[in-house]
Amino acid sequence: MSNVIQFPSRAAQGITYLENGIRKLMESKGDSEEAILLTIDTLKEVYKKYGSLGQQYLQLKLPPYLSQEHMQAITQQVSSGIQMLNQEHSKIINQLAAELALTKVQLNQYQSDYKKSER
Repeated sequence: MSNVIQFPSRAAQGITYLENGIRKLMESKGDSEEAILLTIDTLKEVYKKYGSLGQQYLQLKLPPYLSQEHMQAITQQVSSGIQMLNQEHSKIINQLAAELALTKVQLNQYQSDYKKSER
């Protein structure tokens, strides 16, 4: 049996999808290219820095006297639990990344508006 390797990776596909979605949304709202690029760059930075925090794993040694069925059942339950936790962590990280990006864009817009008003 062979392994399937996806190109680009799921992470790269996700970032590209996110970039395209952000660009379309911000363009539809009339945001500047500067604000769009700042938002995209901020999200990339946050995901690069914190994206792996949501990927928990666990090493579990099972006693040898357990039957193969019991070991498979325990392994499946633990794997399912960790997968659920990873999904929850990813949701939280995505929400925080979006809020951070929005905050940086708003700060940039306020600073830009302030500089214009000083002139």
